[in-house]
Amino acid sequence: MNNTNRGWDDLAKAIVFQACEDYKKHYSIIQKYTLKKYVNVSKGYVKEIERFFFSGWFAALCNIDPHIILKELQQQCKNKKAKRKNKMQPL
Repeated sequence: MNNTNRGWDDLAKAIVFQACEDYKKHYSIIQKYTLKKYVNVSKGYVKEIERFFFSGWFAALCNIDPHIILKELQQQCKNKKAKRKNKMQPL
């Protein structure tokens, strides 16, 4: 792979990585908070990122099934929430 292709590949990975990080952040907010203001904003971001995962642009950036990515990201958020909950319980 030449330097030009590697640069584009690195950019594609960075775009997908950032989308995953943003999705986890906002999905976690929806799970954690009940304050309508925060939840509504995060729901909008989650929907926007989900549209990205199912877009032609995402398909051009990587060869990963968006259903698998979403399932994995949601599971990571649920696992993180369960760990936080377990830490807070008294011994």
